[in-house]
Amino acid sequence: MDKTAIKNFSIWARNKLIADITYKAGLLGITEESIKDALPQSTQDAEFYDIGTKEPYAIHGEEIKQRKELVSVIRKKASQLEYKDAYRIMIEEVAYTWFNRLIAIRFMEVNDYMPAHIRVLSSESGTKLEPDLVTTPFDAEIEFTQQETEHILQLKNDNQVDALFRFLFTLLYNFINDAPVSEPAVLRHLLKHLILCWFRLFLRKWHKIPAGEFV
Repeated sequence: MDKTAIKNFSIWARNKLIADITYKAGLLGITEESIKDALPQSTQDAEFYDIGTKEPYAIHGEEIKQRKELVSVIRKKASQLEYKDAYRIMIEEVAYTWFNRLIAIRFMEVNDYMPAHIRVLSSESGTKLEPDLVTTPFDAEIEFTQQETEHILQLKNDNQVDALFRFLFTLLYNFINDAPVSEPAVLRHLLKHLILCWFRLFLRKWHKIPAGEFV
């Protein structure tokens, strides 16, 4: 095993995820300095945030719910820490959560363990960059609710590929994680424990992150 390559990839992946998550949080009005309130024109179905551009950034539906959960986590941590520390820890936690999920799903994908044997991070077609999960989401053998189905169709119709991938990836991960006992237990163990422990070890050993900062 090339440990140097693994270390270099892990560092790159961590930094890339942190940068992407920081950028996305900023679009939601969540920065290292503060948590912004939604603009006055916001409604129950759509929230708008001033991000310094000509037009405010808008979020809808599931994104509103996710933002509220994110804000709740930060404020809970900020009740015991400085706000900037709470923000930094939140970014780190989201980064390692997504790292774990991506590695676990890739492991299952290359070993053909995915539901309906669908490609999640790649495509069986060598000429297509879009993952098969995004192209044919209803072939994944996931039991979508009516609301989820409508949201998927809307995202596809609007050609919001990145948002569609994030939505489908999260649903698929939760579907696998909640699989019945009859499903291969080793896969759920991988998702829940092994990769998470490995990445925590990586953070503590190479980045001096105290163990107590992560749940």
